[in-house]
Amino acid sequence: MDEPLLFAQSVLLSQQNFVNGASASYYGNSHGPAAHLFIEPDPEDDFSLMSVDSDDSNSYVTSITPSVTDYQYENGRRYHSYRKGEYVLPNDEKEQNRLDLFHHIFRMLLNGSLFAAPVADRLRQPFSSATGRRPRVLDLGTGTGIWAIDVADEFPNTEVVANDLSPIQPSNAPFNVRFEVDDIESPWPYSLSKSFDFIHCRTLGGAISNWQALYQNAYNHLTPGGWFEVTELRMRFDSDLPGCENSTAREITYLYIRALALIGKQAEVAHLHRKWMIDAGFVNVTERLARIPSSPWPRDKKLKELGYYHMHNLIDAIDSYGIAPLTRILGMERVAAEVLLAGARAEIRNKKNHWYSVVHFVFGQKPETSTGSSTRSTSASSSTYSLNSNNPHS
Repeated sequence: MDEPLLFAQSVLLSQQNFVNGASASYYGNSHGPAAHLFIEPDPEDDFSLMSVDSDDSNSYVTSITPSVTDYQYENGRRYHSYRKGEYVLPNDEKEQNRLDLFHHIFRMLLNGSLFAAPVADRLRQPFSSATGRRPRVLDLGTGTGIWAIDVADEFPNTEVVANDLSPIQPSNAPFNVRFEVDDIESPWPYSLSKSFDFIHCRTLGGAISNWQALYQNAYNHLTPGGWFEVTELRMRFDSDLPGCENSTAREITYLYIRALALIGKQAEVAHLHRKWMIDAGFVNVTERLARIPSSPWPRDKKLKELGYYHMHNLIDAIDSYGIAPLTRILGMERVAAEVLLAGARAEIRNKKNHWYSVVHFVFGQKPETSTGSSTRSTSASSSTYSLNSNNPHS
């Protein structure tokens, strides 16, 4: 079996043990504890370089139409064909395995929950014969569809709609989830009379040209009292030790941000979502921050486990995020790009580098009484704080 799939299964098997005793030491907020919490390194580690080579495995792809599944191939990777070039990450099996692993990392951060917003009770509501509707969820840029499938399984009363540029979702999905091939920057095809109770998107930095329009669409398509949640990683690696600033991994990050800007995409957006959400008219806007070690360098066993999974995620992400922007957009020769990417992978494997990624979970609520999308709230409450070891909304 493919190695990344084994890692994902291992996360599933160990997830419950992890969340029951999860440490809050890697959480924080941007106004103090968030920005400078200390993760203690393991003094007994030999700091050896770790070999993490993953390869592609076979999996099936849902067939829609030839025009949608006539994929583009470039630098040994496979890319979407619908709205060609709008998204620079591949959609092949290797990337699908990485996305599924990343999903389980997020669930570990949220203590097993699928979201940070307090929307679980709303999604458990039964079908209403009076209104003729059941709770509805929309997942934007669903990728492999694993988040939408888990929501559909955990909340069987809900109707889950999930879209993506690539039809790579499984055909044996739960009865209450529907996958669509769509570009979320095009006019949304959903009727405002059939609005959603919860809209979700994750790691879309670099994929969106007009975030304000996306927030407007989300606001318009939510029921009053419904929630919108955005999850995003900061593009750069951070560290409490010197040296990260001059790393190859940091250089690739800056090149990626520059390349995406050249095609009208904003890549470094994690720190902007709270303001964008407030500006769009949402209330009860909340931001939660969490740190993920880039490798198993911490002393804490749970953080070490989380770092191990994230290291494997990053090893594959370096190539997924790097190869197309470096070659297709910046014009770098493939050999030169591969050398640069290999250097970054070696840095990630090296546990002497005490690096971590910062994740922003941002969620807000459409006011219970809305006067229309053109009216914006001027009294939206907001807060930024750390995640707890016990998620009250799971």
